[in-house]
Amino acid sequence: MAPLSMRARVALRRLLDDVVAGRYSALESDGRVGRLTGDEVRRAIEVYGGKLMMPPADAIDCAEVYPVENLPKRFAIDLPLWTEEAGRSDLTLLLRLDDDGDEPRVSIDDLRVL
Repeated sequence: MAPLSMRARVALRRLLDDVVAGRYSALESDGRVGRLTGDEVRRAIEVYGGKLMMPPADAIDCAEVYPVENLPKRFAIDLPLWTEEAGRSDLTLLLRLDDDGDEPRVSIDDLRVL
């Protein structure tokens, strides 16, 4: 796993907070929803079932982080979501992280059952 800066971890927690709270329009308005729409993210979560919850503070350590070749400040991240019913679930956010400036940018590439 590639190391994540503290700023990147904060950006990931903010994104998680918005996903869990169902603030899909906020994710869409600032580009963090990535190539999807807020409605597509909402539907995928509804189809999966269960009620999302914030994971424990150390859950980001469970993420799979992959450096992107030839882009030293870009990472692909597979971050599992948590549900009230199951705890850590197999529903996973596939994220892109650009950590090359003052403020890391994280966006959703996909949402899948892994």
